[in-house]
Amino acid sequence: MLSNLQMRRARLMALSAAQTTAAATAARDAGLEVTDLATFPMREPVSRRAYTIVRLRTRSGMTGYRECGQVTPADLPQALQAVKGMQATAFEVVARALAPLGGLRAAINSALLDIVGKAAKAPVYQVLGGSTKKISTAKYRMSNDEFRTA
Repeated sequence: MLSNLQMRRARLMALSAAQTTAAATAARDAGLEVTDLATFPMREPVSRRAYTIVRLRTRSGMTGYRECGQVTPADLPQALQAVKGMQATAFEVVARALAPLGGLRAAINSALLDIVGKAAKAPVYQVLGGSTKKISTAKYRMSNDEFRTA
C-alpha cells in the first residue's frame, strides 16, 4: 500500500506531466518553431565599433532581435543547424548546442527569450520567474575549502 506521501508525489508528477505536455502543445500550436536566422553586420560611424544584429523568425512570423560582437561566416551554418526547427521555448537546449560560439550563443538565446516574451505578452524577466526584489540572499566566503558565513 502506498503511503500518503507517495500518493501525493504520484499526483504531483501526473499533474506536472500534464502541464508540460499542454505547454509543449501550446508552443507548437502557437507557431514558435524557429524557421530563419539572419545576421546583419553593423559598424558605428564615429567609434568604428563593429557588431552584429541577430534576427530570429518563427513559423508564425514573430521575430526576436539581439546584438553581439562580430560573427564569422563560419559560425552561421552551425548556429542555423542548431536553432532551425526548434521551439523558441527550448532556449536552454539551443544554448547548450551553441556553447562553443560564445557571443553568438548569447545573442540567439536572448532573441529566443524575446520571442517567448512576445508570445506570452509579458516582459522577459516575468517569463523567467519574475522580480527578485523579495528574494533573500545568503553570503558565504570560501577559505581553505570550507564554507563560512559572512
